[in-house]
Amino acid sequence: MKALAPIVSVLLAACGQSSHQAHPDPVLEQYVELISDDPDRAYDLLSESQRARITRDEFREAAARHPEEIEAQVHQLRLQLAQRIPVRADVPLASGEVIALVLDGGRWRIADGLAGATGLASPLETVRALRRALQRRSYQALLHVLSRDARSQVDDEIDRVIEGLGDEESLRIDVTGNRARVVYEGDHVIDLIREDGIWVVEDMN
Repeated sequence: MKALAPIVSVLLAACGQSSHQAHPDPVLEQYVELISDDPDRAYDLLSESQRARITRDEFREAAARHPEEIEAQVHQLRLQLAQRIPVRADVPLASGEVIALVLDGGRWRIADGLAGATGLASPLETVRALRRALQRRSYQALLHVLSRDARSQVDDEIDRVIEGLGDEESLRIDVTGNRARVVYEGDHVIDLIREDGIWVVEDMN
């Protein structure tokens, strides 16, 4: 409904004024004070893109036609304004990665997306971190997004392989042409293949 649009557009307007306004709170405070009694001035807080979608008359009519909805919006905004509203910006890169920034103390700071600055505060951020880890083939970055239990299982499996391959005299190595199989600990195997003159791991279980 068009009566719902002002909230979104005010947030957009706040972001657009970031060079003059350190935080959207003052803009939202103005909106709360104006929307019920002076929708004309509240309309001036809308972003250009929002004003292109709804005229001043349509905005005024929507505010007059849905007073209960406006009152509910104002109530929710007052509750939110009792706390500081988090502000975040996502910057997409050509590689497909996304750098996330947050407004902290009036300054933009990197929250996620760069080495040493990976945040996992939301499921989306964790999915992004997982994608980056896989893109970079980064074992350490991959471990960072795993739960403690999953990380422990990976560590245990790695320790098992290290220990199993430690006793080289017990290894059984069968070579057939350009393929080889290494059997260790009775039933665990590593399949190797020769590529460009060197042996590389093809599979292991």
